[in-house]
Amino acid sequence: MEKSSRKWMVLSCVLLAAGSLQTLWAGTINVPNGSFEAPYVDMVSPYATSSISDWQKAPVPQWWLDAGYSTQQWTDSAGVFVNVPFQPVDNVDGRQAAFMFSPPGCELFQDLAATFEIGQSYTLTVGIEGGGYGMKPGVPMEIRLYYRDDTGNRIPVGSTEVINTNASGVMSHLTDYQLDIPAVLADDAWAGKNIGVQLISTVSFEDSGGFWNIDNVRLISIPEPISLTLLALGTLVLRRRQVRT
Repeated sequence: MEKSSRKWMVLSCVLLAAGSLQTLWAGTINVPNGSFEAPYVDMVSPYATSSISDWQKAPVPQWWLDAGYSTQQWTDSAGVFVNVPFQPVDNVDGRQAAFMFSPPGCELFQDLAATFEIGQSYTLTVGIEGGGYGMKPGVPMEIRLYYRDDTGNRIPVGSTEVINTNASGVMSHLTDYQLDIPAVLADDAWAGKNIGVQLISTVSFEDSGGFWNIDNVRLISIPEPISLTLLALGTLVLRRRQVRT
């Protein structure tokens, strides 16, 4: 076999090995209450609660109060509900999901124990459906990953916009939306900082109204492909040496 052919064969093996290692080494990052199973909601009316474990809500904004709404109404704008059999969502993970109404700035967020690690990329996936209570088509929200700066402010690292396309008002199936963050570099401001997950309404006040169903928040980290390629190459070289001895 010609040297050039052998080199291409080795390179192909390296790339295949790296791809296999990348899949194997993808790590699941714990998102507490990512399926919104807490607190437990009984299968009795109203089938929902504004309490939600592990997740935080934004404080009531002044404009909300100035518009004549109460602090309690802002608190009640997000929570968890039980997936009722008479109007089920067919792909809820577990027995419960979250709801989030769409006034501007309504959000759910939490700071995780995990940190943004150098050489790791990140993928956030969330099941979402809009259209509740007459939500208009085109209403947006975003899923984000963030870090906190030295003053504690939440700084977005990346976001994916979700647009309501459900004009029927029937909410029966969640769609997965994904946010991909490229491999963290040593000089990135978020390197080594705790990962934050945020789900936030970004609609204008004029177009707000209705609610989202949200479930199954998942986050994985994936090693940088270049590092895996080098590791795979080292593995192949070691195997060749072992065969020769």
